[in-house]
Amino acid sequence: MSTPGGRKGIDISNNRNRAEARIIRILKHEKDTLVGTFKNNKNYGFVIPDDKKFGTDIYIAKKNFGDAKNNYKVVVKITKFPENDKSAEGEIIEVLGKINEAGVDMLSLIKEYNLPYEFSKKVMNEAATVSEEISPEDIANRVDLRDKQILTIDGEDAKDLDDAVYVEKTKEGTYILRSSYSRC
Repeated sequence: MSTPGGRKGIDISNNRNRAEARIIRILKHEKDTLVGTFKNNKNYGFVIPDDKKFGTDIYIAKKNFGDAKNNYKVVVKITKFPENDKSAEGEIIEVLGKINEAGVDMLSLIKEYNLPYEFSKKVMNEAATVSEEISPEDIANRVDLRDKQILTIDGEDAKDLDDAVYVEKTKEGTYILRSSYSRC
């Protein structure tokens, strides 16, 4: 079937000056793996994708569970895409961890968007050449808190550990609670 523009595969009809089209077939999917939350129902399971654009849960046959457990983040390979009101089907190819476990959310994003998560040898070699000693010039340009007993106040699910407090005794004998913000 061709269109007025000569393109094949798209059916376009003009109804009341409004162009409409319908998909005849999908030639290729953008990706065949997704990250989601595994749900176990004894004889079968399903994955609820993190990417809501996918639009449907993914059915997982018991033989394709792998090591997945209920409420774990997983990477699922789509073996059959949704079609004619039937759910997608897939198999678990990687278990990332419990949904609330520290670091699993970051790993999920890395896997979902296929981001690099290991440094190259070149970067690792360069990092190895950096001295662990702080030069006197660098110390002169920084607030030196190494002699303070500092406690982090970041939650256990924090992505960075930059919120902290410590107590200082003043000359008058009173105490001041300082935060990492008051010294920055």
